[in-house]
Amino acid sequence: MEVPSEDRFSDLPNPVIHLIFSYLETNDIPRISGISRKFRDACTSSPYLDLEADFLALKRCGSNCQGFQDFVHRVLGRRNGVGIHRLRLSWFCAQPYCKRAGALIDDWVKYAADCNVQELDIGVFPGDGELFVIPPCLSNCQSLRELTLNMKGSGLLLQPGFFASLVDLTLTNVELCATFSGGGIGHWISTSCKSLKFLCLYKVTCYRSKDMSISSSSLQHLNLCACEFPEASKLSITSASLQHFSMRRCLFKEQGKVVVRAERLENLIVDVVFSSDFPNYRRFQFSIFAPSLVSFSWRGPPASYSDNLEHFWRLDEASISLETLHFHHTWQDKEFARNFLAGLLHSVRYTRTLKLNTEVFAYYHHPGVFVDLKHLAVVVRRFEEDQDQTISPFLRGLRNLSTLTIKLDADNDVVADPNVIALLWMRRQRYVAKNRKPRKIAFCFHENEEDFGPGEDNEGMLKWILECEKALGKVKFYY
Repeated sequence: MEVPSEDRFSDLPNPVIHLIFSYLETNDIPRISGISRKFRDACTSSPYLDLEADFLALKRCGSNCQGFQDFVHRVLGRRNGVGIHRLRLSWFCAQPYCKRAGALIDDWVKYAADCNVQELDIGVFPGDGELFVIPPCLSNCQSLRELTLNMKGSGLLLQPGFFASLVDLTLTNVELCATFSGGGIGHWISTSCKSLKFLCLYKVTCYRSKDMSISSSSLQHLNLCACEFPEASKLSITSASLQHFSMRRCLFKEQGKVVVRAERLENLIVDVVFSSDFPNYRRFQFSIFAPSLVSFSWRGPPASYSDNLEHFWRLDEASISLETLHFHHTWQDKEFARNFLAGLLHSVRYTRTLKLNTEVFAYYHHPGVFVDLKHLAVVVRRFEEDQDQTISPFLRGLRNLSTLTIKLDADNDVVADPNVIALLWMRRQRYVAKNRKPRKIAFCFHENEEDFGPGEDNEGMLKWILECEKALGKVKFYY
Protein backbone atom coordinates (compact mmCIF):
# COMPACT_ATOMS: atom_id res chain seq x y z
CA MET A 1 0.00 0.00 0.00
CA GLU A 2 1.38 3.35 -1.03
CA VAL A 3 1.83 5.85 1.82
CA PRO A 4 0.68 9.36 0.89
CA SER A 5 3.50 11.87 0.84
CA GLU A 6 1.43 14.61 2.51
CA ASP A 7 -1.25 14.43 5.17
CA ARG A 8 -4.78 15.53 4.41
CA PHE A 9 -4.73 18.18 7.11
CA SER A 10 -2.01 20.10 5.29
CA ASP A 11 -4.16 20.14 2.17
CA LEU A 12 -6.91 22.05 3.92
CA PRO A 13 -7.35 25.72 2.97
CA ASN A 14 -5.62 28.16 5.32
CA PRO A 15 -8.91 29.71 6.58
CA VAL A 16 -10.04 26.25 7.76
CA ILE A 17 -6.69 25.56 9.43
CA HIS A 18 -6.80 28.98 11.11
CA LEU A 19 -10.27 28.24 12.49
CA ILE A 20 -9.06 24.93 13.95
CA PHE A 21 -5.99 26.58 15.45
CA SER A 22 -8.18 29.22 17.10
CA TYR A 23 -9.25 26.59 19.66
CA LEU A 24 -5.67 25.75 20.69
CA GLU A 25 -4.10 26.98 23.93
CA THR A 26 -0.94 29.06 24.08
CA ASN A 27 1.33 26.13 25.01
CA ASP A 28 0.12 24.13 22.00
CA ILE A 29 1.19 26.69 19.41
CA PRO A 30 5.01 26.18 19.67
CA ARG A 31 4.60 22.40 19.47
CA ILE A 32 2.27 22.59 16.47
CA SER A 33 4.44 25.11 14.63
CA GLY A 34 7.45 22.74 14.89
CA ILE A 35 5.77 19.96 12.90
CA SER A 36 6.35 21.43 9.47
CA ARG A 37 6.86 24.65 7.56
CA LYS A 38 3.20 24.58 6.56
CA PHE A 39 2.14 24.46 10.21
CA ARG A 40 4.60 27.17 11.23
CA ASP A 41 3.29 29.49 8.54
CA ALA A 42 -0.29 28.69 9.52
CA CYS A 43 0.43 29.49 13.18
CA THR A 44 2.15 32.79 12.47
CA SER A 45 -0.46 33.90 9.94
CA SER A 46 -3.55 32.82 11.90
CA PRO A 47 -6.01 35.68 12.51
CA TYR A 48 -6.80 34.17 15.94
CA LEU A 49 -3.96 34.42 18.48
CA ASP A 50 -4.04 33.45 22.16
CA LEU A 51 -0.78 34.42 23.87
CA GLU A 52 -1.15 33.94 27.61
CA ALA A 53 1.21 33.41 30.55
CA ASP A 54 0.40 33.58 34.29
CA PHE A 55 3.35 33.40 36.72
CA LEU A 56 1.73 35.17 39.70
CA ALA A 57 1.70 31.98 41.77
CA LEU A 58 5.43 31.36 41.28
CA LYS A 59 7.99 32.67 43.78
CA ARG A 60 10.48 33.10 40.93
CA CYS A 61 9.51 33.03 37.29
CA GLY A 62 13.09 32.16 36.25
CA SER A 63 13.46 31.89 32.51
CA ASN A 64 9.70 31.52 31.97
CA CYS A 65 9.11 35.24 31.46
CA GLN A 66 12.03 35.66 29.09
CA GLY A 67 10.92 32.63 27.09
CA PHE A 68 7.39 34.02 26.84
CA GLN A 69 8.70 37.44 25.72
CA ASP A 70 10.83 35.88 23.01
CA PHE A 71 7.95 33.73 21.81
CA VAL A 72 5.53 36.68 21.55
CA HIS A 73 8.15 38.74 19.70
CA ARG A 74 8.64 35.95 17.17
CA VAL A 75 4.92 35.33 16.60
CA LEU A 76 3.99 39.00 16.17
CA GLY A 77 7.21 40.06 14.43
CA ARG A 78 6.80 37.52 11.61
CA ARG A 79 3.30 38.57 10.60
CA ASN A 80 4.47 41.34 8.27
CA GLY A 81 1.12 43.11 8.42
CA VAL A 82 -1.07 39.99 8.03
CA GLY A 83 -4.45 40.87 9.53
CA ILE A 84 -5.44 39.85 13.08
CA HIS A 85 -9.09 39.29 13.89
CA ARG A 86 -8.68 38.42 17.58
CA LEU A 87 -5.67 38.73 19.87
CA ARG A 88 -5.71 37.59 23.49
CA LEU A 89 -2.54 38.86 25.10
CA SER A 90 -2.07 38.36 28.83
CA TRP A 91 1.10 38.31 30.91
CA PHE A 92 0.90 38.21 34.70
CA CYS A 93 4.07 38.28 36.79
CA ALA A 94 4.70 40.00 40.12
CA GLN A 95 8.51 39.72 40.15
CA PRO A 96 10.29 43.09 40.64
CA TYR A 97 12.52 42.59 37.60
CA CYS A 98 9.48 42.03 35.37
CA LYS A 99 8.10 45.53 35.78
CA ARG A 100 8.71 46.19 32.09
CA ALA A 101 5.39 44.49 31.37
CA GLY A 102 3.69 47.76 30.49
CA ALA A 103 6.36 48.81 27.98
CA LEU A 104 6.47 45.37 26.37
CA ILE A 105 2.69 45.24 26.10
CA ASP A 106 2.85 48.60 24.32
CA ASP A 107 5.28 47.17 21.76
CA TRP A 108 3.18 44.05 21.21
CA VAL A 109 -0.04 46.02 20.90
CA LYS A 110 1.63 48.23 18.29
CA TYR A 111 2.33 45.09 16.24
CA ALA A 112 -1.37 44.20 16.54
CA ALA A 113 -2.50 47.70 15.56
CA ASP A 114 -0.29 47.54 12.46
CA CYS A 115 -2.07 44.27 11.60
CA ASN A 116 -5.50 45.94 11.89
CA VAL A 117 -6.60 43.96 14.96
CA GLN A 118 -10.38 43.87 15.46
CA GLU A 119 -10.77 42.21 18.89
CA LEU A 120 -8.12 42.81 21.56
CA ASP A 121 -8.04 41.22 25.03
CA ILE A 122 -5.21 42.51 27.25
CA GLY A 123 -4.34 41.10 30.66
CA VAL A 124 -1.41 42.56 32.57
CA PHE A 125 -0.24 43.14 36.14
CA PRO A 126 1.88 46.33 36.12
CA GLY A 127 2.98 45.74 39.72
CA ASP A 128 1.93 47.04 43.13
CA GLY A 129 1.43 50.80 42.99
CA GLU A 130 2.02 50.92 39.25
CA LEU A 131 -0.51 52.23 36.72
CA PHE A 132 -1.29 50.89 33.29
CA VAL A 133 -1.98 53.27 30.44
CA ILE A 134 -3.89 52.20 27.34
CA PRO A 135 -1.32 52.19 24.52
CA PRO A 136 -1.67 55.41 22.48
CA CYS A 137 -1.48 53.46 19.20
CA LEU A 138 -4.96 52.02 19.86
CA SER A 139 -6.48 55.48 19.69
CA ASN A 140 -5.61 55.63 15.99
CA CYS A 141 -6.48 52.00 15.23
CA GLN A 142 -9.50 52.29 12.93
CA SER A 143 -10.08 48.52 12.86
CA LEU A 144 -10.45 48.00 16.64
CA ARG A 145 -14.03 47.04 17.55
CA GLU A 146 -13.72 45.15 20.86
CA LEU A 147 -11.37 45.91 23.76
CA THR A 148 -11.08 43.95 27.03
CA LEU A 149 -8.70 44.92 29.87
CA ASN A 150 -7.91 42.81 32.95
CA MET A 151 -5.52 44.47 35.41
CA LYS A 152 -5.69 42.01 38.36
CA GLY A 153 -6.74 44.87 40.63
CA SER A 154 -4.12 47.36 39.43
CA GLY A 155 -4.75 50.96 38.48
CA LEU A 156 -5.79 52.01 34.99
CA LEU A 157 -5.06 55.51 33.75
CA LEU A 158 -7.32 56.61 30.90
CA GLN A 159 -5.75 59.10 28.53
CA PRO A 160 -7.85 61.27 26.23
CA GLY A 161 -8.14 59.75 22.79
CA PHE A 162 -10.57 58.94 20.03
CA PHE A 163 -11.60 55.33 19.49
CA ALA A 164 -13.71 55.89 16.42
CA SER A 165 -14.69 52.28 15.71
CA LEU A 166 -14.75 50.82 19.26
CA VAL A 167 -18.11 49.09 19.80
CA ASP A 168 -17.51 46.82 22.82
CA LEU A 169 -15.50 47.72 25.96
CA THR A 170 -14.96 45.46 29.01
CA LEU A 171 -12.94 46.41 32.11
CA THR A 172 -12.23 43.65 34.66
CA ASN A 173 -10.43 43.82 38.04
CA VAL A 174 -9.47 47.44 37.50
CA GLU A 175 -8.97 50.37 39.83
CA LEU A 176 -10.01 53.43 37.88
CA CYS A 177 -8.05 56.65 38.14
CA ALA A 178 -8.83 60.06 36.71
CA THR A 179 -7.77 60.81 33.16
CA PHE A 180 -5.02 63.30 32.38
CA SER A 181 -7.67 65.90 31.60
CA GLY A 182 -9.16 65.52 35.08
CA GLY A 183 -12.29 63.60 34.11
CA GLY A 184 -13.36 60.12 35.16
CA ILE A 185 -14.47 57.03 33.28
CA GLY A 186 -17.78 58.65 32.35
CA HIS A 187 -16.10 61.67 30.76
CA TRP A 188 -13.64 59.41 28.94
CA ILE A 189 -16.40 57.22 27.48
CA SER A 190 -18.56 60.18 26.51
CA THR A 191 -15.75 61.99 24.69
CA SER A 192 -13.47 59.18 23.42
CA CYS A 193 -15.88 56.36 22.50
CA LYS A 194 -18.52 57.87 20.25
CA SER A 195 -19.49 54.53 18.67
CA LEU A 196 -19.60 52.42 21.85
CA LYS A 197 -22.62 50.07 22.08
CA PHE A 198 -21.63 47.58 24.81
CA LEU A 199 -19.96 48.56 28.08
CA CYS A 200 -19.19 46.11 30.90
CA LEU A 201 -17.45 47.00 34.18
CA TYR A 202 -16.71 43.93 36.33
CA LYS A 203 -15.07 44.22 39.75
CA VAL A 204 -14.08 47.81 39.06
CA THR A 205 -13.17 50.09 41.97
CA CYS A 206 -13.93 53.75 41.35
CA TYR A 207 -11.50 55.70 43.51
CA ARG A 208 -11.39 59.46 43.00
CA SER A 209 -14.23 59.17 40.49
CA LYS A 210 -16.98 60.94 42.39
CA ASP A 211 -18.92 61.87 39.27
CA MET A 212 -19.37 59.06 36.76
CA SER A 213 -21.60 60.78 34.23
CA ILE A 214 -22.00 58.93 30.94
CA SER A 215 -23.70 60.65 28.04
CA SER A 216 -23.89 58.63 24.85
CA SER A 217 -26.02 58.51 21.73
CA SER A 218 -24.76 55.03 20.74
CA LEU A 219 -24.66 52.99 23.97
CA GLN A 220 -27.16 50.10 24.00
CA HIS A 221 -26.03 47.72 26.77
CA LEU A 222 -24.51 48.79 30.09
CA ASN A 223 -23.53 46.21 32.71
CA LEU A 224 -21.98 47.03 36.10
CA CYS A 225 -21.19 43.93 38.16
CA ALA A 226 -19.54 43.75 41.62
CA CYS A 227 -18.27 47.32 41.28
CA GLU A 228 -17.20 49.26 44.36
CA PHE A 229 -17.72 52.95 45.14
CA PRO A 230 -15.58 53.74 48.23
CA GLU A 231 -16.37 57.46 48.20
CA ALA A 232 -19.51 59.51 47.81
CA SER A 233 -20.38 58.96 44.17
CA LYS A 234 -22.87 60.01 41.54
CA LEU A 235 -23.63 57.69 38.64
CA SER A 236 -25.55 59.47 35.89
CA ILE A 237 -26.57 57.73 32.67
CA THR A 238 -28.07 59.81 29.87
CA SER A 239 -28.64 57.96 26.62
CA ALA A 240 -31.40 57.95 24.02
CA SER A 241 -30.12 54.64 22.64
CA LEU A 242 -29.69 52.61 25.87
CA GLN A 243 -31.86 49.47 25.93
CA HIS A 244 -30.41 47.29 28.72
CA PHE A 245 -28.90 48.48 32.01
CA SER A 246 -27.94 46.29 34.96
CA MET A 247 -26.23 47.01 38.29
CA ARG A 248 -25.52 43.72 40.07
CA ARG A 249 -24.09 43.57 43.61
CA CYS A 250 -22.57 47.02 43.40
CA LEU A 251 -21.21 48.19 46.77
CA PHE A 252 -21.64 51.75 48.03
CA LYS A 253 -19.58 52.62 51.10
CA GLU A 254 -20.74 56.20 51.39
CA GLN A 255 -23.40 58.44 49.92
CA GLY A 256 -24.55 57.42 46.44
CA LYS A 257 -26.81 58.79 43.76
CA VAL A 258 -27.91 57.00 40.58
CA VAL A 259 -29.75 58.90 37.85
CA VAL A 260 -30.95 57.16 34.69
CA ARG A 261 -32.51 59.02 31.77
CA ALA A 262 -33.05 56.67 28.84
CA GLU A 263 -36.07 57.01 26.59
CA ARG A 264 -35.60 53.58 24.94
CA LEU A 265 -34.56 51.61 28.02
CA GLU A 266 -36.44 48.28 28.10
CA ASN A 267 -34.64 46.20 30.76
CA LEU A 268 -33.41 47.56 34.09
CA ILE A 269 -31.80 45.57 36.93
CA VAL A 270 -30.77 47.35 40.15
CA ASP A 271 -28.95 45.28 42.77
CA VAL A 272 -27.09 47.43 45.31
CA VAL A 273 -25.26 46.62 48.54
CA PHE A 274 -24.23 48.90 51.39
CA SER A 275 -21.30 48.49 53.70
CA SER A 276 -22.22 47.44 57.25
CA ASP A 277 -20.56 50.61 58.56
CA PHE A 278 -22.78 52.75 56.32
CA PRO A 279 -26.35 51.84 57.34
CA ASN A 280 -27.89 55.22 56.52
CA TYR A 281 -29.88 54.21 53.43
CA ARG A 282 -31.54 57.60 53.26
CA ARG A 283 -28.32 58.95 51.78
CA PHE A 284 -28.75 56.78 48.68
CA GLN A 285 -30.86 58.28 45.91
CA PHE A 286 -32.21 56.63 42.80
CA SER A 287 -34.01 58.47 40.02
CA ILE A 288 -35.21 57.07 36.72
CA PHE A 289 -36.86 58.28 33.53
CA ALA A 290 -37.61 55.31 31.27
CA PRO A 291 -41.05 55.46 29.60
CA SER A 292 -40.31 52.38 27.43
CA LEU A 293 -39.40 50.06 30.32
CA VAL A 294 -40.63 46.46 29.87
CA SER A 295 -38.74 44.59 32.61
CA PHE A 296 -37.66 46.00 35.99
CA SER A 297 -35.92 44.39 38.97
CA TRP A 298 -34.90 45.92 42.30
CA ARG A 299 -32.86 44.16 44.96
CA GLY A 300 -31.44 46.03 47.90
CA PRO A 301 -32.33 48.21 50.88
CA PRO A 302 -34.80 51.10 50.78
CA ALA A 303 -33.63 54.25 49.02
CA SER A 304 -34.77 57.75 48.16
CA TYR A 305 -36.60 56.81 45.00
CA SER A 306 -38.05 59.01 42.27
CA ASP A 307 -39.43 58.13 38.84
CA ASN A 308 -39.88 61.79 37.83
CA LEU A 309 -43.65 61.20 37.70
CA GLU A 310 -43.09 58.99 34.66
CA HIS A 311 -44.79 55.66 35.26
CA PHE A 312 -43.89 52.54 33.33
CA TRP A 313 -46.88 52.13 31.02
CA ARG A 314 -45.35 49.30 28.97
CA LEU A 315 -44.06 47.27 31.92
CA ASP A 316 -44.61 43.53 31.53
CA GLU A 317 -42.69 42.09 34.49
CA ALA A 318 -41.31 43.51 37.72
CA SER A 319 -39.45 42.12 40.72
CA ILE A 320 -38.86 43.79 44.10
CA SER A 321 -36.69 42.11 46.72
CA LEU A 322 -36.25 44.26 49.81
CA GLU A 323 -33.14 43.59 51.90
CA THR A 324 -33.01 44.80 55.51
CA LEU A 325 -29.92 42.99 56.80
CA HIS A 326 -28.40 46.10 58.43
CA PHE A 327 -31.72 47.85 58.96
CA HIS A 328 -32.04 49.50 62.41
CA HIS A 329 -35.85 49.18 62.46
CA THR A 330 -36.31 52.54 64.13
CA TRP A 331 -39.52 54.47 63.58
CA GLN A 332 -37.77 56.74 61.07
CA ASP A 333 -36.31 53.79 59.17
CA LYS A 334 -39.66 52.02 58.99
CA GLU A 335 -41.38 55.14 57.71
CA PHE A 336 -38.63 55.60 55.15
CA ALA A 337 -39.10 52.01 53.95
CA ARG A 338 -42.89 52.48 53.68
CA ASN A 339 -42.50 55.61 51.58
CA PHE A 340 -39.93 53.90 49.35
CA LEU A 341 -42.19 50.90 48.71
CA ALA A 342 -45.24 53.08 48.14
CA GLY A 343 -43.42 55.01 45.41
CA LEU A 344 -41.83 51.96 43.81
CA LEU A 345 -45.02 49.87 43.76
CA HIS A 346 -46.92 52.82 42.37
CA SER A 347 -44.41 53.06 39.51
CA VAL A 348 -44.81 49.38 38.53
CA ARG A 349 -48.60 49.21 38.94
CA TYR A 350 -49.17 48.49 35.22
CA THR A 351 -47.12 45.29 35.17
CA ARG A 352 -48.65 41.92 34.27
CA THR A 353 -46.19 39.80 36.27
CA LEU A 354 -44.91 40.76 39.72
CA LYS A 355 -42.49 39.06 42.12
CA LEU A 356 -42.14 40.22 45.74
CA ASN A 357 -40.37 38.90 48.82
CA THR A 358 -42.10 38.82 52.20
CA GLU A 359 -39.93 41.66 53.56
CA VAL A 360 -42.06 43.95 51.40
CA PHE A 361 -45.20 43.06 53.36
CA ALA A 362 -43.48 43.78 56.66
CA TYR A 363 -43.60 47.50 55.78
CA TYR A 364 -46.35 47.79 53.18
CA HIS A 365 -49.82 46.92 54.49
CA HIS A 366 -52.09 48.45 51.84
CA PRO A 367 -54.12 46.69 49.14
CA GLY A 368 -52.20 46.37 45.90
CA VAL A 369 -53.56 48.56 43.12
CA PHE A 370 -52.54 46.71 39.97
CA VAL A 371 -55.04 46.95 37.14
CA ASP A 372 -53.39 44.48 34.73
CA LEU A 373 -51.61 42.13 37.16
CA LYS A 374 -52.16 38.48 36.14
CA HIS A 375 -49.35 36.61 37.91
CA LEU A 376 -47.99 37.24 41.41
CA ALA A 377 -45.12 35.33 43.02
CA VAL A 378 -44.34 35.77 46.72
CA VAL A 379 -40.90 34.57 47.83
CA VAL A 380 -40.72 33.61 51.51
CA ARG A 381 -37.69 32.77 53.63
CA ARG A 382 -39.74 30.57 55.95
CA PHE A 383 -43.40 29.76 56.51
CA GLU A 384 -44.90 31.24 59.65
CA GLU A 385 -48.28 31.01 61.30
CA ASP A 386 -49.23 34.58 60.44
CA GLN A 387 -47.94 34.43 56.86
CA ASP A 388 -51.40 34.69 55.35
CA GLN A 389 -52.28 37.69 57.53
CA THR A 390 -49.36 39.74 56.17
CA ILE A 391 -49.98 38.85 52.51
CA SER A 392 -53.78 38.87 52.29
CA PRO A 393 -54.24 42.69 52.67
CA PHE A 394 -52.14 43.26 49.59
CA LEU A 395 -54.02 40.63 47.59
CA ARG A 396 -57.43 42.19 48.22
CA GLY A 397 -56.70 44.90 45.68
CA LEU A 398 -55.81 42.50 42.86
CA ARG A 399 -59.00 42.21 40.80
CA ASN A 400 -57.62 40.32 37.78
CA LEU A 401 -55.10 38.01 39.42
CA SER A 402 -54.82 34.70 37.57
CA THR A 403 -51.96 32.86 39.30
CA LEU A 404 -50.60 33.20 42.83
CA THR A 405 -47.30 31.45 43.58
CA ILE A 406 -45.98 31.02 47.12
CA LYS A 407 -42.32 30.23 46.66
CA LEU A 408 -39.64 29.23 49.16
CA ASP A 409 -36.44 31.25 48.88
CA ALA A 410 -33.72 29.52 46.87
CA ASP A 411 -31.25 30.15 49.72
CA ASN A 412 -33.48 28.35 52.21
CA ASP A 413 -32.43 24.81 53.06
CA VAL A 414 -35.76 23.79 54.63
CA VAL A 415 -37.13 20.52 53.24
CA ALA A 416 -40.78 20.63 52.21
CA ASP A 417 -42.91 18.80 54.77
CA PRO A 418 -46.09 17.15 53.41
CA ASN A 419 -47.94 18.40 56.48
CA VAL A 420 -46.85 21.97 55.76
CA ILE A 421 -48.05 21.67 52.16
CA ALA A 422 -51.41 20.30 53.30
CA LEU A 423 -51.75 23.07 55.86
CA LEU A 424 -51.05 25.76 53.28
CA TRP A 425 -53.56 24.26 50.88
CA MET A 426 -56.28 24.09 53.51
CA ARG A 427 -55.61 27.70 54.48
CA ARG A 428 -55.50 28.93 50.88
CA GLN A 429 -58.84 30.75 51.29
CA ARG A 430 -57.16 33.23 53.64
CA TYR A 431 -54.83 34.50 50.94
CA VAL A 432 -57.51 36.17 48.85
CA ALA A 433 -60.95 37.69 49.22
CA LYS A 434 -63.89 35.41 48.42
CA ASN A 435 -64.94 37.27 45.29
CA ARG A 436 -61.39 37.68 43.94
CA LYS A 437 -59.88 34.24 43.90
CA PRO A 438 -57.05 33.53 41.49
CA ARG A 439 -57.69 30.64 39.13
CA LYS A 440 -54.46 28.92 40.18
CA ILE A 441 -52.54 28.79 43.43
CA ALA A 442 -49.04 27.33 43.30
CA PHE A 443 -46.74 26.44 46.18
CA CYS A 444 -43.12 26.16 45.07
CA PHE A 445 -40.34 24.67 47.16
CA HIS A 446 -36.61 24.67 46.52
CA GLU A 447 -34.87 21.62 47.95
CA ASN A 448 -31.28 20.56 48.05
CA GLU A 449 -30.76 17.31 46.21
CA GLU A 450 -28.72 15.79 49.04
CA ASP A 451 -31.55 16.42 51.50
CA PHE A 452 -34.21 14.71 49.43
CA GLY A 453 -32.89 11.27 48.51
CA PRO A 454 -34.56 7.96 47.78
CA GLY A 455 -34.21 6.96 51.41
CA GLU A 456 -36.75 9.57 52.51
CA ASP A 457 -40.36 8.57 53.19
CA ASN A 458 -42.20 10.47 50.46
CA GLU A 459 -45.29 8.27 50.29
CA GLY A 460 -47.33 10.68 52.38
CA MET A 461 -46.57 13.59 50.06
CA LEU A 462 -47.36 11.63 46.90
CA LYS A 463 -50.58 10.23 48.39
CA TRP A 464 -51.73 13.73 49.34
CA ILE A 465 -51.02 15.08 45.82
CA LEU A 466 -53.04 12.25 44.22
CA GLU A 467 -55.97 12.68 46.61
CA CYS A 468 -56.15 16.43 45.99
CA GLU A 469 -55.54 16.38 42.23
CA LYS A 470 -59.09 17.50 41.39
CA ALA A 471 -59.03 20.52 43.67
CA LEU A 472 -55.36 21.33 43.23
CA GLY A 473 -54.57 24.11 40.77
CA LYS A 474 -50.80 23.72 40.57
CA VAL A 475 -47.99 22.48 42.78
CA LYS A 476 -44.36 22.87 41.70
CA PHE A 477 -41.37 21.11 43.20
CA TYR A 478 -37.82 22.21 42.31
CA TYR A 479 -35.00 19.77 42.81
